[in-house]
Amino acid sequence: MNDYRKQIVDSAIQGLKEGGFEHAEMFRILLERVYDSGYAEAIRNTWHQFDYNHKPKGCHVCGIEYGKVMGYVCYNDKCPTGLRSR
Repeated sequence: MNDYRKQIVDSAIQGLKEGGFEHAEMFRILLERVYDSGYAEAIRNTWHQFDYNHKPKGCHVCGIEYGKVMGYVCYNDKCPTGLRSR
């Protein structure tokens, strides 16, 4: 177990003990899983935010900007914008 995770779980157990729950150690596995779940969720949220903030503003094939009226269409069949003429 990494040091920070151990510190967090130990602190939670200590808090339970100080709160009057003398058998708090029995929650160690549960607290470790809660920590791991929160960590995994934080990583997912961080990567989602990173992906959201770094999406290209336009098509990598034709350069048409998404959501902007450009006055022309792309004639490239591989264009993912779907703005090509038919």
